[in-house]
Amino acid sequence: MNAEERRARELVYERSGGCCERCGQWGVTYDHRKPRSQGGDWAPSNGMALCGNGTMGCHGWKEHHPRAAATLGFRVWSHETPRKVPVFRRGRMVFLDDKGGFSERQPDGD
Repeated sequence: MNAEERRARELVYERSGGCCERCGQWGVTYDHRKPRSQGGDWAPSNGMALCGNGTMGCHGWKEHHPRAAATLGFRVWSHETPRKVPVFRRGRMVFLDDKGGFSERQPDGD
């Protein structure tokens, strides 16, 4: 694990408080909103802590329902920038930042 990945994981897990960022359940795994195979990186705005894995829990739901997940911001398509795509985090739409936080305001710039 390189330093960029380690830092992203730390910030995302800290932001989540150990709970799923979709449903609030304890026990999470790291998930890329925009898959690395589609140009996603290790930025905290591209990562979420979700319960389950690729087949179960919220992580599994995201994998099995990509269009619904994209509508709610849990999946980011290859042509999109994660920090510019809001996500329905624990009951409200927010923008994730690259410092491990979130805001209800759209980020400025580019």
